Amino acid sequence: DNVTVINEDVLKVDINALAEEYNGGKPIKVVANLPYYITTPIIMHLLENIPEIKRYSVMVQLEVADRIVANKGGKDYNNLTIAIGYRAKTYKAINVSRNVFMPKPNVDSAVVIFDIYDEKPYKVSNEKFFFELIRKAFANRRKTLVNNLNQGYNISKEEAVKILEEMNLSSTIRSEALSIEQFTLLSDILEKRLK
Repeated sequence: DNVTVINEDVLKVDINALAEEYNGGKPIKVVANLPYYITTPIIMHLLENIPEIKRYSVMVQLEVADRIVANKGGKDYNNLTIAIGYRAKTYKAINVSRNVFMPKPNVDSAVVIFDIYDEKPYKVSNEKFFFELIRKAFANRRKTLVNNLNQGYNISKEEAVKILEEMNLSSTIRSEALSIEQFTLLSDILEKRLK
């Protein structure tokens, strides 16, 4: 009697209204085996639109889990890592072998936990610009950050190099070498330059 099943599309339903109706605005926890083909859109939709969610315990494809919890400089570190890490503390709770499922899928999985910060340790002047920046910074992993900024924002390579020098960063640095904090600083500097 304490369960209500709502058969809706998570990307379309008004979860804030449901939370108010069924939960009185109290904090929400998400516990889910997310559909693997739309894992990232679901996570980002919830993070961006449902502030009442304070903890996520989600099973995702192992490679996605590795990206969510990746450390700066590693091959798995990308814009998803930063977008989630900007808002939450993340860790992998357990790996789940494909062999425990019937029928057996073609991929392994992992359960990832992320706890939303009560107060974000990172600040930017324009969050929309920040999230756009990290997408563009990782648009082509084989290219340097200077090249990605040049293509993403149509600024000259010389201007991009100047911005990185202002941050004491090499002109040949790649996006995966920057911490979340460095991306917040880059976001604030770049946004001002583009005004």
